[in-house]
Amino acid sequence: MLAKSSSCGTAAPYLRLLAPVVLSVVVAGFALFALEPFSGPAAAVVGNAEQDTEQAEGFTLGMNLGAVSYFSESWTFLDVFKMSQIGGDRDWDLSDPQELGPPLLDAAGYPIGLKRGQVVSALMCRDFGWHYEPGRYVCLYEGDGDVLMDFDAIRTTHSSDGAGTARFEFNVVPSDAGLVIRILRSEANNYVRNIRIVPAKYEDLLGKTTFHPVFLARLRPFASLRFMDWQRTNDSINIHWEDRITPEFRSQGTNRGVAIEYAIELSNTLDKDPWFCMPHAATDDYIRQFAILVRDTLDPARKIYIEYSNEVWNFIFKQAAYANGQAQAAGLSHPQWIGRRSVEIFKIWEEVFGGTDRLVRVVGTQAVNPGLTRQILSEVGPGEADAIAIAPYFSLDGLGSNWKMLRDIPIDDFLDLMEEHIDGPTQRAIREHKGVADIRGLDLMAYEGGQHLVVFNGPGHVDDRTTKRLVEANRHPRMEDLYLRYFEVWRAAGGSDFMAFSFVGKPGRFGSWGALEYMDQPAAMAPKYRALVNVANQQKGNTAPETDGEGQEKPDDGDSDDGEDDGGATT
Repeated sequence: MLAKSSSCGTAAPYLRLLAPVVLSVVVAGFALFALEPFSGPAAAVVGNAEQDTEQAEGFTLGMNLGAVSYFSESWTFLDVFKMSQIGGDRDWDLSDPQELGPPLLDAAGYPIGLKRGQVVSALMCRDFGWHYEPGRYVCLYEGDGDVLMDFDAIRTTHSSDGAGTARFEFNVVPSDAGLVIRILRSEANNYVRNIRIVPAKYEDLLGKTTFHPVFLARLRPFASLRFMDWQRTNDSINIHWEDRITPEFRSQGTNRGVAIEYAIELSNTLDKDPWFCMPHAATDDYIRQFAILVRDTLDPARKIYIEYSNEVWNFIFKQAAYANGQAQAAGLSHPQWIGRRSVEIFKIWEEVFGGTDRLVRVVGTQAVNPGLTRQILSEVGPGEADAIAIAPYFSLDGLGSNWKMLRDIPIDDFLDLMEEHIDGPTQRAIREHKGVADIRGLDLMAYEGGQHLVVFNGPGHVDDRTTKRLVEANRHPRMEDLYLRYFEVWRAAGGSDFMAFSFVGKPGRFGSWGALEYMDQPAAMAPKYRALVNVANQQKGNTAPETDGEGQEKPDDGDSDDGEDDGGATT
């Protein structure tokens, strides 16, 4: 998919994902291989989606999680320092870096002492606006040194002589500036380390739960979690197991992604099935060690979705060029190599798990290109995969490339065009791929999906007037109805497990991907999230979830998991 990221409120970190988009396409993506026309019984459009509901008894709704960073809107960790700024792979911001040079770092990313006058700093909660928790915070650390909290924090400095754990409190008034921590002094023989920053009301939960209670509560309705962006799968630099990020590292916001242990812990905490994407250039040993870690620490009741990278056919990502080079070396076509490498990865997992009982082996492909799918599957033998997965986004129909009309047409006409797209091109794409899946005895899944409203007028230029209309459409109450219709079409066509894209993200010129615009957004103001939660609850036979009386879910208290699904949607 083109022009997409999991957290689109900050422009610069996502410029590498941008490319021109035509709104009338079912799902964005380069037509790298010859498109085949929709044809045959699988392409038939159903007038009443409900008539085929029984075909999709296994339909469950999951959620794609966004990348963790100092500017991502999700309140992922209880300790906000785990989302602190990373300048490169593992760096801090430095004062006078040319004169003093960067300090040596320990294995967890902390400076092993600072020279006189040297200061290191890291941002947190940047560009959140007021949408992170205000009030009293606590900072804890070990070591002999001086630490300063600033920006949205009421400026507070604390000195420690290194005896025991240092602790100090400070007040926070949220804005776009966020929080910054500066290490002003750190002695090499007992340097500042093990920093933790947490809202004071949650201090007692440190050591009991890793994740923010609201983050857990708002994810609770969904059956599964796809960790593609969490793992920084696109353009991944993960190759060797020994170079991966571990839970002990000071920030989980590096370009190596969140530690796998945390993905497993989150899945265990919420009793959700994880969907893991194997890095495109990872060694077989990396794949094997990944599988062993999951086998040994994930709840044995959980199944595991396994996919080779993400959109390996899509040349806006480095994994496509890598796969193409590997294919040429092997004397295969690019799609064939994707299929072959997928099977190799599946077999490693099968060896580790002693079979396929807990595995869902997924082959990703392009929603509008069944020809590509057939080429990929030519290297996948009978019984070597369980599903193909597409991203059947819906957008607009009837405009072609005349996107400027969006500025002028009434919003209801705009939304009518989206509904026509769901019942037309989106439905045809789903049914065409369901036909391909059926022939091969595979399930049809969605690795991503939802609305796809974003417009670019050539490289580097975005039409702001049109963007405002797209954001307006995403916020319109009718968007909930469009999502409900969308899932009727998916269910009727026989679609299986569906991973919505995506959890939390600010709307803007690079898209409105978040089901929630910010972590504590009331469900009454979030039509996409409201629809997703209601669909998820209906699948499990749930009635209205527990709320606080204002359409907001009750956060987990961190002490127990009662197995109930909240989420904050009202019925």
